[in-house]
Amino acid sequence: PFLERAAIQRKIADEVFMRNVLMVHGSTVSVDGEAYMFTASCGTGKSTHTRLWCKVFGDRAMMVNDDKPFLQIAAEGVIAHGSPWSGKHGLANNICVPLKGICLLDRGKENLIHPIGPGDLVDFLRKQAHIPEDASLAQKAYAMVEQLAQIVPLWHMQCNKELDAAKVAYLAMSSECD
Repeated sequence: PFLERAAIQRKIADEVFMRNVLMVHGSTVSVDGEAYMFTASCGTGKSTHTRLWCKVFGDRAMMVNDDKPFLQIAAEGVIAHGSPWSGKHGLANNICVPLKGICLLDRGKENLIHPIGPGDLVDFLRKQAHIPEDASLAQKAYAMVEQLAQIVPLWHMQCNKELDAAKVAYLAMSSECD
């Protein structure tokens, strides 16, 4: 079942890629109709962090996808879409919302967040994005990752597992986008 699911995931990710849509490893939450994606290596705490957002913001928050959302580069910006690949917690919704920020998470004792430039995150995003096996398509995918990093505000956060982590992240990320 795992291999079958992975094969289907790859095939669908290849197909949506042809429509300027990347599947990226990260946990994405929406607050008031705007999405925020958190990416990091496995086990860092992406899901824990977005669940904190859901606790803090209650009915204002909704999970877009907890593992592999689709990010569509469109004329009006980047749109985050839910996907069936929602990780071990199965948290996803069939919604699409504008992506207002991407944040690289690290564990920390304090909650500290700061903006970063595309050069600080593009290599990591390349590793987190689905890249087609075809060499010419892979080059297009790398270019899409670079475009994504240019369009969407990027952040780096060190955080703990306290509710304040969600508040600190939201305050910084949402005010940058106003």
